Amino acid sequence: MQPKLLHLSKEEIDQLIQRYYNGEKVGDLIAAFKIEIKHAMLNKLFPPTICETLYCPYCENVNLVSLYESRNSPSIKSKPLCRQCKHIADRYCQCDNCMQNEHSQKKGVRDRQRELIIASCSSVVIPPPVKELPFDVAVYLMSLTRHSITEDLKFAFLFDNVNIKLAPTFDLVKQMKSSLKEYGIISISTDSPVEAFIYNEDITSITAYYPQDILWEFLSSFSVERKKVYISELQELATSNVWPERWHAESKRLWKAIALSECKEYLHYLLESRNFSEIEIGEKTITAFEGLFRDFSISQIFNLSWQSVRDTVDFLSQKRIPQSQVANVFTSTLLRKRDRVLAQGWIVRDSRRDFNCPQSIVSATVFNLFLKLGDTALTIRIPSDNC
Repeated sequence: MQPKLLHLSKEEIDQLIQRYYNGEKVGDLIAAFKIEIKHAMLNKLFPPTICETLYCPYCENVNLVSLYESRNSPSIKSKPLCRQCKHIADRYCQCDNCMQNEHSQKKGVRDRQRELIIASCSSVVIPPPVKELPFDVAVYLMSLTRHSITEDLKFAFLFDNVNIKLAPTFDLVKQMKSSLKEYGIISISTDSPVEAFIYNEDITSITAYYPQDILWEFLSSFSVERKKVYISELQELATSNVWPERWHAESKRLWKAIALSECKEYLHYLLESRNFSEIEIGEKTITAFEGLFRDFSISQIFNLSWQSVRDTVDFLSQKRIPQSQVANVFTSTLLRKRDRVLAQGWIVRDSRRDFNCPQSIVSATVFNLFLKLGDTALTIRIPSDNC
């Protein structure tokens, strides 16, 4: 009982509380019941209601209580609380005990997640000798050394596009990641952020991960000196005239894959520069590009793509066709242009790389280091896989 209410009986206190919440003037109530207190503090004197069945989870054998709120508040009584530790019976309680408990629970979850990461990612694949690497993996490895390897040769940042892109498209970067991981060139670091992984509901296994958020270790099974030797051996093999026999056929497939990615990249650039963003390039357009490889170089396809996008934008504007049809209209326009060029025997001019769409690292690596084609890779036709 508050000292300032000791002169009142229980019945008088109940009457005071009832009249307060009925809206009588606080000054009149203070005078009538002879209480010395500021008007705004009157409700603070009202005795709390003890919650007989609710106990504080932190203070032993201490019941929660509900305090009387100001009559201007939405509710008459507060949520049940502990007067000792200030815990509130609410899932969002911010008392010291709840905050410490939440911290402990989160730490426990993070500890379990880290244990799963260590258990799942500790084993690594030992890379084969450089002569046994597939051609594409060899190119991808050398591309990393020109793009995203840290100075200490410890980590690789495949998805870092701060300077020049590693590959023309995100899909090709993901393909590079998969191939490099398969052959032990990169591996998931056990120091990767726990948020980079997806776990099952009871946190007993990892179900997936976000490649962009993973910390990728570079040649983690090698010492720094062995890494240097491995890279040097591959560099020497790449620039030699004595390739593994299978590399010659594999190089044509990679040439075509990178060319396709560059055509898709340039198309995306052309569309985005004309405010056609988030246009999905589907199998129809991909098939069209692949068909053009038989008769045209990459630079000529760039030219035909530029003309087709120009005509597509004009057509959409005139016919008021929705943006969802952009890819379909483009592909149809591109194929008609190809057919007419071939029928008329016209020569399609070579387009240069757009300054805003520069050559990616993997493209420069395969065409300059391995194939030694330089800029001519843009202006000559892609050899057939059967050559």
